[in-house]
Amino acid sequence: MDNAARNNKYDNLCFARKRVVFLQSETKQYQLAFEKLKQARTIQSEYSDSKWLCSAQTYICEIIFQFNEVLYESHCKTIIGLRPEQVTDLLKKYTIHIFNRFVLKTIAGLVKRIRDFLTMYGEYNFQVYLYEKIIIEEFLIFIGIPAEKVKEITCLIKTKNSETSQQRELAHLSTYLVIAQELEDMFRGPLLDEEFVKWFPLRYWSTIGFTIPQRVTEMIVTPYDCLRRETNVVIFKIRRTNLKGPSEKIVRHNVEDDYTITEYRLPDHEIFYQIEKYKELTKEQIRGTLFVFKDEKTESLMESKDINTLIQEFMNSYIIGNPKYDFVRFASGLEEFDYVNAGDARPIALVNLFYQDFGGEVCRQLAGHEHLDTTAFYYTNIKNTIEASSIMSIQKQMNRGTTNLKALMLQVSNRSKLNPDGHQQGCRSQRRPFDTGDIKDCLDNNCCEDCFGCRYYTPTERDLIIEIEKREKKLRSAISGLIMSIDAEPKAQSDDFCSAILETHTAIARLSRASDSKVREQAKKWVEDQSIVMND
Repeated sequence: MDNAARNNKYDNLCFARKRVVFLQSETKQYQLAFEKLKQARTIQSEYSDSKWLCSAQTYICEIIFQFNEVLYESHCKTIIGLRPEQVTDLLKKYTIHIFNRFVLKTIAGLVKRIRDFLTMYGEYNFQVYLYEKIIIEEFLIFIGIPAEKVKEITCLIKTKNSETSQQRELAHLSTYLVIAQELEDMFRGPLLDEEFVKWFPLRYWSTIGFTIPQRVTEMIVTPYDCLRRETNVVIFKIRRTNLKGPSEKIVRHNVEDDYTITEYRLPDHEIFYQIEKYKELTKEQIRGTLFVFKDEKTESLMESKDINTLIQEFMNSYIIGNPKYDFVRFASGLEEFDYVNAGDARPIALVNLFYQDFGGEVCRQLAGHEHLDTTAFYYTNIKNTIEASSIMSIQKQMNRGTTNLKALMLQVSNRSKLNPDGHQQGCRSQRRPFDTGDIKDCLDNNCCEDCFGCRYYTPTERDLIIEIEKREKKLRSAISGLIMSIDAEPKAQSDDFCSAILETHTAIARLSRASDSKVREQAKKWVEDQSIVMND
């Protein structure tokens, strides 16, 4: 169960689904669906109300449909062609349509964003996240606007995706990988039983949760009898939520209704022995879930906020101020690591699956998604995953001992052998002077095409920028092909999707090699700077 992102390899969010168009003949169907939700007390309002009071088991929220009709007339009436009351009715039906896809708070947020679109479209300061833009597209198609016109409308909507946010996401992801590495080191060393029990939920999260895409709410209700062993494999059992969405922060404890048991065959790994040890150390507490109750008297389970509090305590104790990760701070543009939430880390696991070339079907199943197309949601997280993992890989090399630092210093000294234009005077492989036609070392280093990844090649900063931009462009093209195959007819989708998966995997592998070279050059500069400081 190798976690590729720890060694070798995240932009913004995106997901797509099969688009549904509302038909007048289906009006009764939506009315019946509303009545069922009302009978179940999920909705506690009348259909005609301007806002619906909705209840989950642990919280109550409002879904508001009312919007400023004057602003609608000036912003969207012309392009939509419907009266405000017609739009409101269709927005309610669309809300019913997505009720089984998202948790209530997510639905309320998405409806608000659609209302914002209706009253702010065309304004300079109207910006949305990519997943919100896709929800707006889906709503427009639902109310009967042709797909081509929808594209014309939404192409004018600004998407939130600044360079600053990209740098923040890189730093964010680097923090996850540092936490995972520190936990790995901790659990491989001597550890008191009480410390083992305290930090084990984080060890599980950073191992299982970074390998199998799992929501925090799913992790919390992991069954007590979650594993059994067969020859060379472990049958691992987790609970998958029946509700999907871009965010799910509330723990739902109606386990039987809200979760489905799913099993996976995984290679044996030390985490499974650690699970068994955790169960042995906590066996006095009778429970149906893996993790101990946060309050044994009330038998209440942990919530996402409890995991996040534990992460913050761990970072305060072991990460913040730790010189062991100085290079990660430097390369990620950080003065110090920022606190992170457990719920933000799930895309790492899917990037891991894609990078390891598991194939589209396996990725879809492990993600617990209903459709192949929702898997595209995670592909836009790849770029920063690659760079953060290259950074972590170099940091791990440095932490193994001074030998690697000396090797980096040797590479620094090799800069004196550059031509005046900054290029190498030729490959310095020991094999090359004897047989200039032998490229065995190039094959071994997987760098035949352009020398990136070869230890004898020191690219200039301009070389790196040009090559990385070129490879990022190929990755974007591959992702575009993936999404196009998703939108294709189901019969054609299988072959197209597999081909797109392969193309994207290849683009990931090539970008990762260039990223490794970029980070290696950063490491040389950092080592030079450290050497200057030590000599002063």
